[in-house]
Amino acid sequence: MKKHLNRVKVLIAHDKCWTSSVDLSGYTINYHVYPEKGYLRARVIFPSSKKNELSKMKRAKDKGILRVLQVNQFDSDIYVDFLNTYRNSIAGLLYDYETLFLRNELKEEKELWDFITTSTAVNEIVDQLKSYGELIEVKVDQVDDMFFPYLSPSQVRVLKAAFEYGYLDYPREANADILAEKLNISKVTFLYHLRSAEKKLVEFYLTHLT
Repeated sequence: MKKHLNRVKVLIAHDKCWTSSVDLSGYTINYHVYPEKGYLRARVIFPSSKKNELSKMKRAKDKGILRVLQVNQFDSDIYVDFLNTYRNSIAGLLYDYETLFLRNELKEEKELWDFITTSTAVNEIVDQLKSYGELIEVKVDQVDDMFFPYLSPSQVRVLKAAFEYGYLDYPREANADILAEKLNISKVTFLYHLRSAEKKLVEFYLTHLT
């Protein structure tokens, strides 16, 4: 059987996790797994209106929470950095299967996991997830062979220069005339390749990651 990549979205009521003990909606910024130490470190963001729910999170030691390392508030959001058990965590399971993590959202005591894996691993992962809680929705889509957009050498060269010299910053630290001169091309050619590269990247993001 030929392998291909699948994008999998799973909505689960994870009753063995701390997320089932709190009334929070938010998302995971990132996480790092340390299987040899038996824990993972995650960073999540919640709305500050739910600040009182953090005490429930800290007390959920029977559902995976090991320690809350840091809590910071930024305007309307709260940033939480914490340690969670590796075993019996969905993040740990997806790490074991070497999936590509895309997104994790918390939605009213439910978790949405969005990841990419091989077609041969999908059924096995979904079967494993059933032991973690109620699977509310599972969506599987085949990923195009060329998942990431192809940029021509000229587009890469122009985009790299625009990034490195601050053309993409606000305010801009360099203008198109200067960069075109550095690359020994016309301003029109510079802008053409830059716009083409930007369009491909934006289209990819809107199509695959939203």
